[in-house]
Formats: sequence, C-alpha cells, structure tokens
Amino acid sequence: MREKLKIVLLAYKDNPVGSVFMSAFIKRKIPVYGVITEQRAGGSAWKRFKNKVLKDGFCGALNRVVQVYLLKIKRRRIVDLAKEQNVPVYFVDKFNSTDCELLLDQLSPDLIVIASAPILKEKIFSKATIGCINAHPGWLPAYRGIGANAYALYNGDLPGVTIHLVDSGIDTG
Repeated sequence: MREKLKIVLLAYKDNPVGSVFMSAFIKRKIPVYGVITEQRAGGSAWKRFKNKVLKDGFCGALNRVVQVYLLKIKRRRIVDLAKEQNVPVYFVDKFNSTDCELLLDQLSPDLIVIASAPILKEKIFSKATIGCINAHPGWLPAYRGIGANAYALYNGDLPGVTIHLVDSGIDTG
C-alpha cells in the first residue's frame, strides 16, 4: 500500500488565504501533515497598517486590510481549522529562519504548499522531496508582487490566481 503524501502548509495564521487552503484540503479529504506559521508580534492596528504601507505600498496595505476584514467575517483561522482536524501546528519565528529549516528537516515533507508567506529562501523551499508550490494572487507573469489583483482590476483585467512551482526567482517557477 502506498504511503500518503506528506503535505506541509506554510501560512500566516491571520491571513484568510491559509484558511481557504486548509478548508479546501479538508473538503477534498486531502490530508495535511502539518501547518507551519509565524509567531508574529501584535502591536496596534494603526502601527501595523503604517508599517505595511512603508513595506508594500498603499495597494499592499489595502490588500491586507481587506484580508483581515474577510477573516473577521469568516472567523476561521488556519490554526483553528488545523487543530479541529488534529493537524499539528508549528510556530516559527520567521519562515526563513533556521528554526523553520530544522523543523522542515524533521518533518521531511514531500510537498510544501505556500498559502501565504513571504519570498522563501532556497534553504526552505528546497526541503520538500517533490517540490514547493505557491498560490500567487494574480496572473503571472503579467502581475507580480503585492497587490497584483488590485493592479489587474485597475487595468481592466480580471483578478486571478497562479499556482506555480517555487524556484530561486521571484514568482518565476
């Protein structure tokens, strides 16, 4: 009998994309071997918004506000969904940290699925035996980066999602 695929999901705990992925896996009875999320510090909403504008621009910050609002409507965080399914949840300081790298060594996943995470270093995305896939919110290669769907709508295009293999380039796999 063939062993089940060991799928590890990387997602921010407060990002609705991770919840959508986890819900889809549950609905389709696709077993998830583990969820890795960052243990991020809180702070005031205004401070986080201001930092997001500085880091990702206004479109990126606006995108984040919409995500948080959607999460509050749904009230289903990836951590809660995973625990309901008895899927182990692991907290790391940062996705690109040594502790995440060591954790992936221990888990030895076949496939890493990025549901919401920053650009990963090769030392992280190369830990899966089959590979690492990402769901990019936007049509690649036309719309890369943060706020891709906002730019698509601005240009009169439909929003979309691209599923791609992760390689050493940015949104190029």
